[in-house]
Amino acid sequence: MKNEGQSSKNIFVRFWNWLKATAWIQPLLIVGIIFAIIFSIPAISGAIQDNQSRRNNPFTYYSNNQITLNQNKKNNAYDFVSNYFDEVNEKNPLIGEKFFLVIVDENCQACESAQPGFKHFQDLYKSELKGYKQTVRTIFADEETDENLITSPFKTWLSSDATISLLEEAVDTTKDRPYYQQNMLGQSSYEAADSLLKDISEPSEDSGFYTPTVFLFDFTEEASTKGVIETFVSIPGNTNAERAYFLYQAWTSTGVFAG
Repeated sequence: MKNEGQSSKNIFVRFWNWLKATAWIQPLLIVGIIFAIIFSIPAISGAIQDNQSRRNNPFTYYSNNQITLNQNKKNNAYDFVSNYFDEVNEKNPLIGEKFFLVIVDENCQACESAQPGFKHFQDLYKSELKGYKQTVRTIFADEETDENLITSPFKTWLSSDATISLLEEAVDTTKDRPYYQQNMLGQSSYEAADSLLKDISEPSEDSGFYTPTVFLFDFTEEASTKGVIETFVSIPGNTNAERAYFLYQAWTSTGVFAG
């Protein structure tokens, strides 16, 4: 014990002597530490801002809910369409689900403007959406994959027989719904509404595919018709709350979507 106490005392003495001998260095060390902190602030602040910017980016939200077009990955858009037509499989992941499927691309200003409406819809009507796994899902029309395809991944998916059947069914169902029959899908005329629907069911190289196109799918027990129940190409409203309410009307078949 005596040796340990003496050793501790010697260490303290040596440390104290070092402090006295190098007292002139200490202010420099303090100044150096202060400058290091000052110069690191912009980098830290920039990292925080970049992280915040990514979180607030509309397409980060969309990508977090993305169904990939890559056929080599699980739960891709081809699997989605296959599940859509697989009504007898009890393990079908779509059974009991209800959600918006939004076709977007990163060069679409309307997609960017629409995104807060979807987020507000999920936030404002959280209690009504409880129990559903994913109420907004997306497909990126400009997604690039590592597959060796003749055309783009999205056009390849659009040209598949199953996808064509799904889009044709979506358009046929939409024409029987009040939002088309009474409100012309929010367009100025039935001719304009029909033109949009034709571009969805029969997309051409010239017209492309309108984004955002929004489909509402319903596979719940309460649904009178399971599958696509609404299709629209704009989300009206001057505020995010108004856009969210429009989506809520579609979800509940009320307001402009009521018969």
